[in-house]
Amino acid sequence: IFSIAHKISLGFACVGVINGVFMQETFRAANSDDEMLMRTAEANKRMHIKKMNEFLVYANQSGDGRVSQEEWKQCLENEHVTAWF
Repeated sequence: IFSIAHKISLGFACVGVINGVFMQETFRAANSDDEMLMRTAEANKRMHIKKMNEFLVYANQSGDGRVSQEEWKQCLENEHVTAWF
């Protein structure tokens, strides 16, 4: 009877260790996904800023650092610009 109790106790201990390792790996993977999501969001933000800067340089045809109404209207005549917006 002692042998059976020992085997059952050892079995529960092994299952507990396996469960602990599984949970640790699961949390590590979830944390990695959060980091990947944050990196992707930051990269998307940088890309959007870059595209907006390129657009504003394109739109500011006079080079004065401002986009006038006339320059804006000319930009909107471009089909690529209207599709982008």
